[in-house]
Parts: sequence; C-alpha cells; structure tokens
Amino acid sequence: MSAISDITPELVNLSYKPDPVAPAGRIGLITLATDFNSEDDLRRILPSDVGLFTTRIANANPITVDSLRAMADDLPRAARTILPGFGVDVAIFGCTSGTAVNGSDRISALIHEGLPGCKVTNPLLASQYALRAVGAKNCHRRALYPRCYGNGGPRHCGARILSLPAFWHLALKTTPI
Repeated sequence: MSAISDITPELVNLSYKPDPVAPAGRIGLITLATDFNSEDDLRRILPSDVGLFTTRIANANPITVDSLRAMADDLPRAARTILPGFGVDVAIFGCTSGTAVNGSDRISALIHEGLPGCKVTNPLLASQYALRAVGAKNCHRRALYPRCYGNGGPRHCGARILSLPAFWHLALKTTPI
C-alpha cells in the first residue's frame, strides 16, 4: 500500500449545533448504590423528552441512624456528578429513610452544595404535596425498619400539614433485596 502525499486538506465551514440535552427538562436522581427500582420506575413514567440522569451513593447494611446520617454527608459530592456543565431542573434524593432521619431541609441544603439553585425533592416531601393535593388531614405511616430508625419520620413526614396519629414498622434488621 502506498501513501498518498499529493492531497492537500481543504477546510470546510460546517454549521453544527448539537441537539439539546433533554429539551423538556432534566431530572437528577441521587439513589442508593443498592437501589434497583427507582431509576427504572422513573424512566417508565417520565415523558420521552425528559431526561433522567442518575448518580449513586454508597450505603451501609444494616441500616442504622448513624449510617443514614453518614450517608447524607456524601450528597454534595454526588450532586456535583449529575450532568456537570449542564445542570438539572430538579434533583431527587431517592432514600425515604435517609430523608426521615436527616430531614428534608438538611437533604436539600446538602444537595444545594453540589447543585446550587436547583430545586430538590425527596419521597417524604413528594408525599406531603400529594397528600395536601387530595385534602388529607391525617396520615398513618409504615416503615420497614425499627421505630428508632424512623424517629425523625413523624417529625419530617407531613408535620407541617398533617396529623400523624400512628406509626408502624416491620422491625427489619437489614434492607430486603
């Protein structure tokens, strides 16, 4: 095979504009390393032109109050890894127990460290708005883990809008898989 040496490259001015990333909206999901449902479930219900961008954080098993508090400390780092340079319209923290122990306000503050100005939601906050939308006044809460893991739950799950007259748990020692 011989090399062709008498060809001179010709510059061509091509107009190129990349397709917009998720034109109808971008959602960032921060989920547990062991979560195998949230991402697929969200993809099934979101419109096709809404993008879901996921990152994961490590979690301990068995789950304890201390491990849930420690896990939250990783939220700023995880938030920074969601679509860097583009950002998202809303970030979801997908851990109900982690939100119950740490509180929605702390979860939002930690995510804002990594994604300043982004709207933030979580399962407990979403539940509050859903219950408010249907006019609920009382709510009974059930949890997988012993009551000590959910002590923050009644305080954070609807305390601003609902009465929580009962709280049940299944007293599981580890995350069911």
